[in-house]
Amino acid sequence: MGVAFVAAVAAAPVSAQDLPEIGEGQCFYADRYAPLLAEGVFFVDCDSVRIERAGDNVVFSFIDTGRRFAVGFRTQPDGERWKILETRQQDRRWRPAIGMCELFRRDGEISVVTCVTMRGIVRYAANFEVGRGVSSRLQPDFPN
Repeated sequence: MGVAFVAAVAAAPVSAQDLPEIGEGQCFYADRYAPLLAEGVFFVDCDSVRIERAGDNVVFSFIDTGRRFAVGFRTQPDGERWKILETRQQDRRWRPAIGMCELFRRDGEISVVTCVTMRGIVRYAANFEVGRGVSSRLQPDFPN
């Protein structure tokens, strides 16, 4: 299976016990993700990510706020990563899936949130980069 899991380069993983708030950014896929695309993996388009506890599980939601579209990953902590149990698109029902989610820090702050499914009805890759595209969306404050 070409690429099983693609991780961010030069970043340290975050503990599954420490669920952080995530800043603004967007999903981005560097050339290293090309093998996943060739395998038929659906690349999630997003400008927001939310991480929430759901009982003993953690749900990662990658959201495109403009289109009001979201892909969710229901996970279970597995050391420094989260094992994907199920995925869902929008408000459809959860479907079994296998994969991993991982958080990475750079300079002490969350820099990347990544989830990739290796098996499931639909295979997904979501790679949210904090700060990507933010400056282009901000309007400068000009004094009067």
